[in-house]
Amino acid sequence: MSYHLHTKRGYSFPAVSSAMQKAVRRGDAKLAGYWALELWASGFGQYVWRRLLTVSAEDCWGILTAEVKALHDSYTEINANTREDAERPHLHFQGRDPALPRQEEPRRRPPAKLRL
Repeated sequence: MSYHLHTKRGYSFPAVSSAMQKAVRRGDAKLAGYWALELWASGFGQYVWRRLLTVSAEDCWGILTAEVKALHDSYTEINANTREDAERPHLHFQGRDPALPRQEEPRRRPPAKLRL
């Protein structure tokens, strides 16, 4: 039996994960952010953190690993007591994150401006 994971917008999970890693490797911050947000909005937030740590160690020679870890630790501490934290540990936002695309307007291309 095989399982096929897809994101909210119908992309293949492995393809999105690979696209995010390739964008980081190529230094394309907008595209990497777009794919990271696609995974995040689809409920794979914890996977995004793990993948970014792995990519930083493997493809960036560990240069960014400390920064990614510090961002994750800060994020975890800030969102430790939110209601969403107890219900869904992979999504910790209090309200709608302005960096995420609106659900009623799905996008197929990376956004023109991406808040990092």
